[in-house]
Amino acid sequence: NRFVDKWRRFYLRIQRNASILTFIAAASFTIFVAAGGLYDLVENPIALVPQSGGGWSFIYTGSMNLQTVSESLVAGIIYALGVAGFYLIYRSTRLLYKPRQAYILVLVGLTVTIIALAYSIMLLQTKLTSPG
Repeated sequence: NRFVDKWRRFYLRIQRNASILTFIAAASFTIFVAAGGLYDLVENPIALVPQSGGGWSFIYTGSMNLQTVSESLVAGIIYALGVAGFYLIYRSTRLLYKPRQAYILVLVGLTVTIIALAYSIMLLQTKLTSPG
């Protein structure tokens, strides 16, 4: 039966990639929680905040207890970049006999991780400044 054969191949492919799928699921859930996804689901916050000088902002400044949906999305993207950088560093350890490629992966991974860290610090500093 063709359907059974397709299902069996699909199941074997999932079994072969189980560790990768587990990592992706765990990292996605962690990023979702760390970025404030549960807060967004429970509190149903606004997407943008009006600024005092006119215009709109996606950062709810002056309060650590409040955030917008857009702020959660930006934080999630930044955290995902950080995880991707760490994954590149991890992948570089697998290239024992290709030192040039390993070195490039480490450099790219460190660069991406440092950029993600810098942007997350900037987001937090912007959030901690008083509005106005």
